[in-house]
Amino acid sequence: MVERLKQLPLWGVYALLAYMPFSLFISRWLSLYTGGLGPWDASKDILTLLLLIIATLAALKRNFLNDAHTKILFAALGFYFCLHLLFILINKDLDMRAAIVGTLYNGRVLAYFFIGLVTMKMYGKRILPTIIKIVLVASTITCVFAIIQYVAPSNLMSHFGYSIERGAKPSFFIDDKPDFPRVMSTVRDPNSYGAYLIMPLALLGLYVLTSENKKRRLCAGGLVLLHVWAIFLTFSRGAWIGSIIAGAVGIFYVYRAQLKKLVVRFWPLIVVGSVVVLSLVFLFRNQYVFQNVFLHKDQKTVLTDPNELRIQLQKSTTKAIIKHPQGHGPGTAGLASIGNHHGALLTENYFLQIAYEVGVLGLLAFLFVLVYAYINVRAAEPSNLQVSLLAAFWAYLFISTLIHLWSNEAVAAQWWLLSGLVAGNRAKLPRAARKSV
Repeated sequence: MVERLKQLPLWGVYALLAYMPFSLFISRWLSLYTGGLGPWDASKDILTLLLLIIATLAALKRNFLNDAHTKILFAALGFYFCLHLLFILINKDLDMRAAIVGTLYNGRVLAYFFIGLVTMKMYGKRILPTIIKIVLVASTITCVFAIIQYVAPSNLMSHFGYSIERGAKPSFFIDDKPDFPRVMSTVRDPNSYGAYLIMPLALLGLYVLTSENKKRRLCAGGLVLLHVWAIFLTFSRGAWIGSIIAGAVGIFYVYRAQLKKLVVRFWPLIVVGSVVVLSLVFLFRNQYVFQNVFLHKDQKTVLTDPNELRIQLQKSTTKAIIKHPQGHGPGTAGLASIGNHHGALLTENYFLQIAYEVGVLGLLAFLFVLVYAYINVRAAEPSNLQVSLLAAFWAYLFISTLIHLWSNEAVAAQWWLLSGLVAGNRAKLPRAARKSV
């Protein structure tokens, strides 16, 4: 019995990684039969909070905080949370519900990393194969569902409890044109879903490049095509570019020694390929399909140009931050602000969202933890999982400037939890040896 209780934190991590990509789908579907959508939505955050408490107690009991790296993270987590709490206590004009939701959304990314870090210290790297299987099985299931979603009638998700009134849009289209459907699978929206798939795609791609087992390489190659297909069907330009960034970084880590020679050898082919791509873009720039797929607008577009709208929102948010650098309080921007009685503010940029909510000081605190996480993952034992997280980091850094990326539970739980686990397995090799994968 005691041994089973000791395994609870590990099973909690397994549950988070397996449940988060499906949490929205499961909560909407099951609440049709049980009623009470709120408890279903809150279940994932309750589980995260319980795991955070267990991880904190374990860190204190086992003296993990004596480690300088864990101590720094714990202090940053506490400071970030206290900053949010200070706004809630001082600013009486805040919408309390939106402020609490905003604090949960902003704080859980740090909580995921800390939980992963402590879990690795408790159980060791023997848990990583199971972790990887859970991540890849979950992402593959969402890919299959995404393809079914694309060929199915547009009202498919409404049968599972999706509706705007219940906080989940049942279907997405480019410029609201029915001939350009976008898939979001079991995640909230196409952009977030495309971002969610980048890390598993990078991991599978690395197996293709590095595995010596032919069957495993073929299996990984098939899953790569499946994930690429699903990402394409999201028609998320940010996810497409992010996938290219992650792929480029992954290839650089694996073939960095040979890359210079390859560029020198094949530079004429690279130049010709670039010219061909640019020529095709110029040739098809006025085509209906090209304009809608790549620009998300055409001459007949009646909705607000999404590109111009994003720029306008980011400009107005930047001006507001300059005017009030101390912040406006959690829940005043981003997805948490949708239910705010003062009105929603979608900044279309996660960094601007944090700066608007908890000020420049809060943004600096978040950036510190983000860079801290990257550095610790970079210092971990070289592995395919480590490289895929580093590759996804640069992709997510880009996508965060376009959407409220880390507010999505599927993306946040996957990258931050896995980063915490990998960072907990810091390499004790010399710096020169760690550079080799």
